[in-house]
Amino acid sequence: MADMAGWLTVLRLLVFTPVALLALWIHPRTTTTRQSDLIIVGCTVVAILLPSAASVFSTSPYVLIYLFGGMITMSYCTLVQRVRFRLAVVVLVAAVAIQIWCLSRRPEIDAASFEFAVSFYLSGASLLLMGSFILERTERHGFLEYLRAEILIEHIERTAHTDMLTGLANRRHFETAFEQRWVEARRSGGPLSLLIVDADHFKRYNDRHGHAVGDLVLQALAGALSSSAHRPSDVVARIGGEEFAILLPETDVEGAACVARRVHEVVAGLSVEVDGGGVGPITVSIGLACGLVRRTPSSKDLFRLADAALYEAKVSGRNRTCRARIDLPSKWSGEPLEPAAAAV
Repeated sequence: MADMAGWLTVLRLLVFTPVALLALWIHPRTTTTRQSDLIIVGCTVVAILLPSAASVFSTSPYVLIYLFGGMITMSYCTLVQRVRFRLAVVVLVAAVAIQIWCLSRRPEIDAASFEFAVSFYLSGASLLLMGSFILERTERHGFLEYLRAEILIEHIERTAHTDMLTGLANRRHFETAFEQRWVEARRSGGPLSLLIVDADHFKRYNDRHGHAVGDLVLQALAGALSSSAHRPSDVVARIGGEEFAILLPETDVEGAACVARRVHEVVAGLSVEVDGGGVGPITVSIGLACGLVRRTPSSKDLFRLADAALYEAKVSGRNRTCRARIDLPSKWSGEPLEPAAAAV
């Protein structure tokens, strides 16, 4: 449209260019996809409206070819910028309506050419909408697959580090956490305490009431231990059949003994109901070891000491806590610790 070249230049430089620059400045600062799409749609409508309006006043015989160029703008909006499908419908309907209206204002365009142009715009817009729908559906499916993968990974990680019966940390997680706390204690020079807890006469629950009731007892014990050691840094884990461990960073013998007494008190109040009544009293034996990491060879040695103390608690009557015989500076001593209630 050579006769409208001056006007088109003015429109592009003084109208569309400022709008486009403003959109480029705002676009990175948008906070939602919807805001971003609205900016793109606005620029697209302006980019189609201005030259289309100018074409109404042009006398060029090539105006029809010029108007077909609007399809490039529509393709850029829907396939390159990928606005949401609903907005793509709005912008393409508006663009096609503008183009057809401009063509209808051209008396020199015969009916056959007009019908061809209308069919061209409608078929082109339909294909673009189909492409927009497929792209959006693909993106949604991809996002859903990503979420499924994230959930699956989280589930696998949780399963790998959690005892599924009790919900506590499993032995693998306990060993990893033990080494981490050991390194931290070595760095800080503070004490690290370990309690190994074992359910007394656990086999009786299984033999008398079945394994399902035994599982209920383990779950009740898990809750009791978790409520007794509830600092964020504490680690409560099930490390064997009826054996549990409580890792207490930055805790000396007195603090560990306090936690052990609290465990005995909470466990004494447990009640597991079965058909015909309860399972009877539930008690635990506890082995306690507290070490200054710089004076204890390794985490395995601390675990071995706590395990030996547990054995002493078992053979000396159960339902009590015994402290490992390790030479550490402490205001409190005594082998074993004060027993809990009478053994089962």
